[in-house]
Amino acid sequence: MSTQSTTKPNIGFDSLRETTKEKTIESKQLRDQKRQNEYRKNSRSQNKVTQDVAHKLGLERVSAIIGDEGGIDPEDKENKEVLKQFENDDDNLRMKTRHSNRSTDKTYDNKVEKKIDNGETLTKKEEAKERHIVQNIQAHQDKLTPEIYNKFEDHFKKEKTQSGHTTWDARKDTKKMTEARHGGKKKVK
Repeated sequence: MSTQSTTKPNIGFDSLRETTKEKTIESKQLRDQKRQNEYRKNSRSQNKVTQDVAHKLGLERVSAIIGDEGGIDPEDKENKEVLKQFENDDDNLRMKTRHSNRSTDKTYDNKVEKKIDNGETLTKKEEAKERHIVQNIQAHQDKLTPEIYNKFEDHFKKEKTQSGHTTWDARKDTKKMTEARHGGKKKVK
């Protein structure tokens, strides 16, 4: 008896993944300077003069995650707008020293991404920081499109941790998002 698989490949998604591979939403398209200025103005930080408004999940990192392996059309206005809103939400912003924002954080992002690509294990400190980022993504899943949410899930599930558990907690996925992602619906409202 043949044990041939009866599942059909998702030709539409496979085609989209191939045509969008290495294409991405540019980080500069995700920046909302007006929103960042508003956040700075309302911040209670004592050292605003020496600080930048920083993104907890950096713009360059998001751009790389979205472009990795394709699958999201960078020209899709809904995905671009939703991602821009998420990136500039108060929960994803913080005040950081200029050096940390412009150098240290970028070095951290590159180091973690390299570890993910090479299948290396995160340190406990990196794991804690990545869990915090994932918690923020999952807390805002109702504001993200299923395509973007899938991309984040796929990416963060690749992280190897010392605890042996993924930084992505599937128990936090809402029923609504799960149905939209697996039921073929595009919008979640």
